[in-house]
Amino acid sequence: MLTRRLEDLTLADIERLKENGITESNYLDFKSAPVGNSDRERKEFLADVTAFANAAGGDIVFGVTEKDGAAAEVPGIALPDSDKEKLRLGSLIRESTEPRLANFGMLWLPIGDDIGVLVLRVARSWVAPHRVTLQGHDKFYVRNAAGKHPMNVDELRQAFNLSQSVTERIREFRTDRVRMLLADEGPFPTPSGVKLVFHIMPLSAFVDPPDLNLSADAAEHLRPLHRSGYSWRYTLDGYANYNDSGGQLTYTLAFRNGIIEAIAIIPVQEEKISSNRVEKLILEGWSNSLLFFRKQGIEPPLHVFATLTNMKQISSITPQSLMFEDNPVPYRRELLHLPEVVVSAEQQDTDAPTLMRPMFDTLANAFGRAKSFNYGPDGQYQNRA
Repeated sequence: MLTRRLEDLTLADIERLKENGITESNYLDFKSAPVGNSDRERKEFLADVTAFANAAGGDIVFGVTEKDGAAAEVPGIALPDSDKEKLRLGSLIRESTEPRLANFGMLWLPIGDDIGVLVLRVARSWVAPHRVTLQGHDKFYVRNAAGKHPMNVDELRQAFNLSQSVTERIREFRTDRVRMLLADEGPFPTPSGVKLVFHIMPLSAFVDPPDLNLSADAAEHLRPLHRSGYSWRYTLDGYANYNDSGGQLTYTLAFRNGIIEAIAIIPVQEEKISSNRVEKLILEGWSNSLLFFRKQGIEPPLHVFATLTNMKQISSITPQSLMFEDNPVPYRRELLHLPEVVVSAEQQDTDAPTLMRPMFDTLANAFGRAKSFNYGPDGQYQNRA
């Protein structure tokens, strides 16, 4: 893979491939011609793309000839409309792979009139393996130093088992952290009462975890939920911003592997909490975390969890506008685990209330309601007071 960010690449970077005699590898593939329109050419292209996604990711550089695997010349390829070609290839990838592959990008580097180099960067997929489905093609591919090849039974078994085991480890981590916090063994002492425990876990944190260099600048978006001022502290697990005003300590912690954990106190009035407030905190936590992930270059899928603690016999406040239509019932357990939400690369720009609706409707169900009252008949989020 080329070492610079895709958007920072220049034609000089491509020329240096030739000057330095860079060879094709696990992460780099040279193509002297654009992708044709025949089924054979399109299947070959999709095999190259999925092979990178099923391995460690990589770059396909169109417009570079090779000799014995090394970059020889950079004549470019002819594309009268590079934007149209990027749309064509993007649609082909998304519509002819299963699971649908979405984490890729393309950059056109012009050389002259309608001539240039097209770089396609394919990220390692965290929901691999992907197969090619064009015209009934039904094969999985993977890439190594010798190039791409169809995955054998052992490789497929390993890929599927990895996906399943990672999901189990993510859920176990959430369970262990909630248990630790209930035992008051977290990074900060937190008062008793109803608390929201909010986690966002990138799948990459459990497969190929980064070791983030965390600082006040890196974690600027990770403010304690619903607090403006905060202090900061390094912890055993990473870096935390916290607020302990009024004896109600809240914090947001960034783990070095990219996991986010946030704790917020939920006020209780006459054995009731505001579901509206819980929803706002979850939306805030998601929005802030997404900014952090983008700044750190952490890609989806992202697993989102929310748990309410000390909930036994707690009910929900009824909004003034629904006072004569609503009769919530108390919850009967100590812990209220809201359903996991998994956000893919394709979904990360979807509006947050749409993504989190399964959580919010389940929160309403816990109090005997049919659904969250904050969604109108058209599904639009209103956040009624």
